Amino acid sequence: MRASVLALGPLLARFGKAKVSLPGGCAIGTRPIDLHLVAFRKLGAEVRLEAGNVIARAPQGGRLIGGEIHFDKVTVTGNGKRDDGGNARARPDRAAKRGV
Repeated sequence: MRASVLALGPLLARFGKAKVSLPGGCAIGTRPIDLHLVAFRKLGAEVRLEAGNVIARAPQGGRLIGGEIHFDKVTVTGNGKRDDGGNARARPDRAAKRGV
C-alpha cells in the first residue's frame, strides 16, 4: 500500500517538512516509489531515506518550487503526486486528457 507516499506531498506543501514510513507490500505487485522521490526533488525538496522512513524538507523559505516534471516512464500516482506536491504546473497536453 502506498498511502504514506501519497500523503507526503500535501504534508510537505502544508508544513514544509514531512516524515512518513516507507510503504509495505502491494497486492498487485511491486510498485516502487522512486518516481515520487524524483518528483519531490525536482520541486526543490530535500528527500532522504532513514530507518524505514521517507523524510522530506521543502527548500529554504518552506515553499516548493513549481515547474514541469517529465517522467522517464509511465506513472499514474506519480502524476497525482506531482499535482499534490504544491506549486507544480501540469503539462497542458496532459491536463486536457485528465479533464483539468
